[in-house]
Amino acid sequence: AVVFLWIGALKFAPYEADSITPFVANSPFMSFFYEHPEDYKAHLTHEGELNAEKRVWQAANNTYIFSNGLGLVEILIGLLVLSNPISRRAGLLGGAL
Repeated sequence: AVVFLWIGALKFAPYEADSITPFVANSPFMSFFYEHPEDYKAHLTHEGELNAEKRVWQAANNTYIFSNGLGLVEILIGLLVLSNPISRRAGLLGGAL
């Protein structure tokens, strides 16, 4: 559960959002969340690199909005798993997700 909370919280950091871009852009199930998934290669940044022009493209491409949503889902799963001692059903739901 702690791993889900930690990774979910990281999704709110721009460098983490930038690093999941290739996975989302190439996914048949998630690429529709991005405005221009086919153009991601020209706008990739290395981890820790700050490039304002590429950051503007990522923002316009919905990269950060998607990453924040994914982070919320991961945090929710972690909280559901942690709620197991209080509510077995919620814990089971979190474990199933």
